[in-house]
Amino acid sequence: MAELAAEQERLREEWVKYLGAIKPEQVRFVLLDPALVVERVCAALLLKAGAVGLHLRVQEEEPPVEADERLLREALFNLGLNGLEARCFWGGNLTLSLGCDLDQGGSFLRCRTTAPVSIPINLDHLFDPAFSTSEQGNGYGLSIARRIAHAHHGELPAKSRVGDGTVFHLDLQVNFEVSHSVVPLQALG
Repeated sequence: MAELAAEQERLREEWVKYLGAIKPEQVRFVLLDPALVVERVCAALLLKAGAVGLHLRVQEEEPPVEADERLLREALFNLGLNGLEARCFWGGNLTLSLGCDLDQGGSFLRCRTTAPVSIPINLDHLFDPAFSTSEQGNGYGLSIARRIAHAHHGELPAKSRVGDGTVFHLDLQVNFEVSHSVVPLQALG
């Protein structure tokens, strides 16, 4: 058991080093339609969740954002998986929302799990690598999602209330100057 624990700690340290390698200059910013990204992520999550308890809300005429499509999908997928695990454990629903706050000059992506959680979520350590409240999770998905948010010059705050659920909020910058020339997702691979 001691050897296994030491190996687990070594692997954790390797993974933390890998996470540290994701730097903003490695992000390939392109102009893209965030609604298409969210729809792709929902389709992938539906394969995991089935149609039960997963909802998508997209504001009409969402302006394009400058982001790395692959990394953005990874961050949203990790947030969605986290929500699905919580939903499976606590019940409730998972909602991915996309909208635009013109006053703030950006688009927002929300991942909200509504669940009758009876204990407070430990928000202080939620994004720490290898921290997990689930037996199924490995504790890296949320830390990866936060690093991706930071690479996009954003934040990924979380709020949680007993009896209500948890909300993750990711802000993205809107490019209003070139909103007519969106790079199609198919071209990004």
